[in-house]
Amino acid sequence: MEIKQLRYFIEAYRLQSFSEAAKKCVITTQGLHISIQRLEQEIGSSLFIRSRSGLILTPAGEYLLPKAEEIVRICTETSE
Repeated sequence: MEIKQLRYFIEAYRLQSFSEAAKKCVITTQGLHISIQRLEQEIGSSLFIRSRSGLILTPAGEYLLPKAEEIVRICTETSE
C-alpha cells in the first residue's frame, strides 16, 4: 500500500469521479483506476460501487476512508 494510492482513493471519493480525481492528482484516469484496483487487491475487497450517479463507498471503503485520511494527513504534516 502506498500513500499515493490512499490519496487517489480519497480524491476519487471526494470528487465522485475517477476522471476528475485523476485531473486533480495529475495522473491519467487509467493510471488512477489501476492504482485503486491494486489497492483493492491488497485489501481484498472493492472500495467503491461504481454507478452513473457517482461512486458509492462499500463497507470496506467506509472503513478505510477515515483511516486513509488520517494517514495522509500525518504524512503531509511530517513532510512539511
